[in-house]
Order: sequence, then structure tokens, then C-alpha cells
Amino acid sequence: EAVRETAGLVLGYEGDVAEVYYHSTCGGMTLLPSDVWEGAKDQPYHRRIADTLCSNSPFYVWEDTFRLDTLAQRLGLSDLPASLRLVRDTTFTPVKGFVFYAPDSMYFDYNDVVNLLDHRPKTRRFEAEISDGLLLIHGHGYGHGVGMCQLSAVALAESGAGYRDILFHYFPGTEILALSRISKGVK
Repeated sequence: EAVRETAGLVLGYEGDVAEVYYHSTCGGMTLLPSDVWEGAKDQPYHRRIADTLCSNSPFYVWEDTFRLDTLAQRLGLSDLPASLRLVRDTTFTPVKGFVFYAPDSMYFDYNDVVNLLDHRPKTRRFEAEISDGLLLIHGHGYGHGVGMCQLSAVALAESGAGYRDILFHYFPGTEILALSRISKGVK
């Protein structure tokens, strides 16, 4: 039924197709494209939104552990780091890098570190610490976190919100447009 009701419709902004994103679980806050992707251009309808409707997800808050000796070896560190500091733009934005203290400080880009781990963290929104030879990660959410949180959208739908309400909640200022009008250049 939902497919039939929305056939030929798109989410638009000022007469053009809107650039929108979605992810599994935001972990408490959605993010801007520029928070996650270098060089991304935020649109007026891209917003950080406090969102706890996905709190029933097993990935709303999560923890993961990695062996520090293996990571240190792969990073080329001669000593095990005793501590670390995460590099990010603000408290709520994703991790961009790591500073390991082993004993001198050494900076590593996010991808340089996670590409050496046994598996990638579920998201880039996390805190980290070193304890008992392990890198402990305490994370929030699953996926990039930009745009619509799918599990929160389900919760909104279950509470009676329609697709328009849900889309306008995550992408304020947008509108539903007929694709046929856009493809013909009629606004």
C-alpha cells in the first residue's frame, strides 16, 4: 500500500529533488553530512536532531573491545599506548582521529586506525579508553547517523505519524513533489 501511495513522488526542496540520507540507529542525535563526510555541503533542511525514539535498538548504546597489542603493532608503535585522546570537531560529532600516548603522542587519522582493527566500529560516534591491554569503545548508534533514523521513523509510524510527517520531521522545509514535474523542468 505504501509503495502504491507514494509512486511517482519524491522529496524536494525549492523545486528540485532533495539530497537526503538515512541510517539504522542514530543513538540519540542525527548528524549533518559535513559532520561525517569531508567536503560535504549541508543543505538548509539538513539538521542535527535530538532523537531518542530509537532507544529500543540494541545499537542505541553499545560497547566493543580490541586488543591493544595487535593494534599497536599494526600502527608501528614500539610501546603499548597508556592512554589516548579522540579528535573531533565537537562533543556530538564523529571521531576524526586518535592521539595515542606511547609514551610520546602520535596522531592517526580515523581510517588509518579502524582499517587495522579486526572489524569496524558500528559508527564514528563513540568514546574510547585504554584499560588492561584493550582499546574499549563505548558507542552510540549504528551507521553514519546522517538524516533519517530508520528505527525512530518506525517508532513515529507506529505512533500514528504518516510518511509526510516523518519526512518533514527529519528534513524540515522540504516538500513532496511529483517526479514527472521535476523531470520536465516544471517547478
